[in-house]
Amino acid sequence: MSSANRWESARARLPSRSQAAARTFTIGNADRVSQDPQALEVVGKVRSAAYCAGMIPLKTAEALQRVHELRHANDQAWLATQAIFNAVWPTRSRF
Repeated sequence: MSSANRWESARARLPSRSQAAARTFTIGNADRVSQDPQALEVVGKVRSAAYCAGMIPLKTAEALQRVHELRHANDQAWLATQAIFNAVWPTRSRF
């Protein structure tokens, strides 16, 4: 059997796109997918994860930038921040 015939044979055994995309159930929870609570739940979870993936590094970078600017702009304010830190976490090891 030639490679072209094998390709056609394998392709014939694959489900069509409409069969592959069919729902496993016939009755949804709403008339439209945009109103389906199950679909909205999944979309909400994905959107939440995507938002967090973008915001956590951004907010961390902003906080580190503020600390860096404070350290280099005003040594007295930095010393006050260190004193507050030491009062809140007195047993924390220092580097």
